Amino acid sequence: MSFYCMPSLLSLSLDTLTKPSSCFPLTEFTTLPPNLKDPLRQVFLKRGLSGPQLTTLLHPRVTELDLSDSLVTAELLSAVKSCTNLRKLNLNTSFSYLKKVQAKTQAT
Repeated sequence: MSFYCMPSLLSLSLDTLTKPSSCFPLTEFTTLPPNLKDPLRQVFLKRGLSGPQLTTLLHPRVTELDLSDSLVTAELLSAVKSCTNLRKLNLNTSFSYLKKVQAKTQAT
């Protein structure tokens, strides 16, 4: 017997908002509640979110933040200041990510 699990409206909405082809400005996310900002932040951080963009997805109740796939700048770190309950911060940048960033800077 096969069972099909219907995706929730939340998961369908998150999938739509985080598609690479969607062009929603991240400033629209400032009014979202924290329980919706958290999954969005996780997806966008894996895509190399920058400082001004990250501020819209942060809130004081954030306890973990993985910046390993983002270019760590002073602007990005100043955005993290708003996370007063932050307990775990991952700043380890992978070697392959550094090569990607270097290739982008050389192309411009």
